[in-house]
Amino acid sequence: MGDVTGGCHCGAIRYEVTGEPIVHALCHCSDCRRHAGAPMVGWVMVAEDMVKLTKGQPRIYQSSEHGRRHFCADCGTGLFYTDGNMLPGFIDIPKRHL
Repeated sequence: MGDVTGGCHCGAIRYEVTGEPIVHALCHCSDCRRHAGAPMVGWVMVAEDMVKLTKGQPRIYQSSEHGRRHFCADCGTGLFYTDGNMLPGFIDIPKRHL
């Protein structure tokens, strides 16, 4: 994948990802399906230190017991998923905005 940039629909939040993802995955858990409004979601998992916010700051809400969804408060775009209990030190990024 290499170095890539991504962000929300309105451009209020932008980020850079450096290096290669740890894993590419498709998730079909009920939390991801509800969040995306789709039968499954394509993700890449990267280490937290590989992601640098270059513009704006996402809002965060708790979507499950341990899961956190990071999103743009202006346009609502879902940006990241984190779970400090199950995936400490990692961020899941939807492939749709890379």
